[in-house]
Amino acid sequence: MLRRQSGKEVEFFRVWKTLSYLFESEGLYSGEGYAMGLAASKVGLNFGFDRTELFDFFKDKIEKQKIKQGKSEPADKTKYFEEHKTIEYPQQNLMSKAISKMADKLNFYYRLLRLRRQREQDEEFKSLFKK
Repeated sequence: MLRRQSGKEVEFFRVWKTLSYLFESEGLYSGEGYAMGLAASKVGLNFGFDRTELFDFFKDKIEKQKIKQGKSEPADKTKYFEEHKTIEYPQQNLMSKAISKMADKLNFYYRLLRLRRQREQDEEFKSLFKK
């Protein structure tokens, strides 16, 4: 949990943005926690790892591991797995699938090129790699 720490949180968000440029432009799309941890370390932020269950959430990969370890019952989560499947894999005809795939690829390359351009113009990003 992030709390105010005499302005370090502002610096944290700036460094996190810069690191996210690097991660995404180099093809690292998962594990956003790594960029956050590096940014926090760079600015000297203290993080509390208090786990408070403010709301229920469902992450299929986590739940599958809990089921394997015997920490969760499959019958209790069936509804969530089914709902997740309908959201992540909607029923589409062949033409819609093809258009969707092409649009996703175009969007990906547009974002990648835009990000690389932003990265080249970001002086803070360049200063991270100067000795």
